[in-house]
Amino acid sequence: RDLIVTPIPREYRTPSCAQMSLTKLVVLGELCVLGVAVRLRGEAEQNPILEAQRKRKLPIPTDGGVDGYGKRPDCVPEELCQAPFHCEEGHWNTAEVLATADGRANYRSWCGNELPFRNEEGAIKCSQGKLEEYGHTILRSDAMRDVHSYKGQAFFKSIFAHHCFAQGFCDDTKVTVNTTVEESEALCDERYGRENWSTLAGKKIKQMLWYDTVELLDDGGVHMSPQLERYYAMSGCAQGVHHCDVHWCKQFFCPEEDWRAFAKIVNLPSGPFFTRSA
Repeated sequence: RDLIVTPIPREYRTPSCAQMSLTKLVVLGELCVLGVAVRLRGEAEQNPILEAQRKRKLPIPTDGGVDGYGKRPDCVPEELCQAPFHCEEGHWNTAEVLATADGRANYRSWCGNELPFRNEEGAIKCSQGKLEEYGHTILRSDAMRDVHSYKGQAFFKSIFAHHCFAQGFCDDTKVTVNTTVEESEALCDERYGRENWSTLAGKKIKQMLWYDTVELLDDGGVHMSPQLERYYAMSGCAQGVHHCDVHWCKQFFCPEEDWRAFAKIVNLPSGPFFTRSA
């Protein structure tokens, strides 16, 4: 039988690209781009590597904070709006120099985005001269209760224990429970030089902990690289907690005589996020 083809009325025909108006082409093009963007975003959210690359400037775990990014209301805890912090006076840009303009330890630096592996609740105890409570307060903080591989007590202890031994804090004979922040500044001068710790910018530390430049090693347990440990120690000087760091080392970590007593093996992934040891 002959095939009878009935012509489609003109008003129902799908126009060819050549017949489309410029406006229709633009709309279709935008829809296509939007569809690709949504698909890629969905893939990134399901793929931690793609998601990390999408957020390359997001630092890895910070201690504390209320939104997961180291940020918090200015007066939480309320002691942050009391001396010597005075966070009610405004936010402090911790990407810039941490110390005061005249090169002194600066508690106001706790009023900005918290640096990685620092904790404002511990800083409050330190500012009150409660060195015995400094470390215990940090370990009891909400951030230390996180059970994820790259957060929590075990991860932090491994990093801090190595820091204690590598920086020579276990050999310290000068820091006591009565050491003041002014005396701590003098110790920082001896160890690192005033011109070094008083000009340290928080951005330096944050950059070393971005996903594509992170300097964490995993030989025998996770710990910071030598350069990062030095900067981290100097940040303690600039933020007024160096003596509390040293005391906590001697109180809790040094008696074990080897940082590996606290070492945590986390099998850091290879690639741009982490630096593996040989």
